Amino acid sequence: MFEVFLKELTKRLNLGEKAPSLLGMVLSLVFDPARGGFQGFLDRFRAQGLGDALTSWLGNGENRPLSMAQLESVLGPQAISQIAQRLDLAPGLVATALGQLIPVAIDKLSPDGRLPQAGEVPEAVRSYLKDFSDFPASVVMPEVIASSAAQHTLIHGPGKAKPSGLRLLWLLVPLLIAAAAGIYQFQQPSAATQQAAPAEK
Repeated sequence: MFEVFLKELTKRLNLGEKAPSLLGMVLSLVFDPARGGFQGFLDRFRAQGLGDALTSWLGNGENRPLSMAQLESVLGPQAISQIAQRLDLAPGLVATALGQLIPVAIDKLSPDGRLPQAGEVPEAVRSYLKDFSDFPASVVMPEVIASSAAQHTLIHGPGKAKPSGLRLLWLLVPLLIAAAAGIYQFQQPSAATQQAAPAEK
């Protein structure tokens, strides 16, 4: 499933024998059940506004690569650093490799847009995972916002939080009190006016 691509990636970036290990680490994160498995991994990209890139990987067209900034927003700089340290590679090289590897991996794992079932790990992937079963637990990655919130952002764009009803009430109370006090003072004649009025005979 991945052999041809790994050979091309190794030649392109001079990864030596480390390309399969890099793929194994990525796949261990993709199928990490503690982070929601395959669907949870995809949600990371949706949450960061990368739905268009994700659609290109799941479709039949060209896979959009990921930039360093996009990778850091999804995986976090610590995760990239941890992968680089374990493979004894420069973080910049790892980020470049991941930017090409992740789109291809997601593409190949979702033929014709069909995603693996929840909890399912394809047979072709298991050989890459065997040496990295403990890896996901050690990786520090940013939390993912709720999928519903991510979908709202993708559809409607980021927006300011709307004040709750209780908060609105607390904002209106002082205004109502001030208005009531003003009306009361307007209706009551001042002490000076009362003293100036002539006494009735």
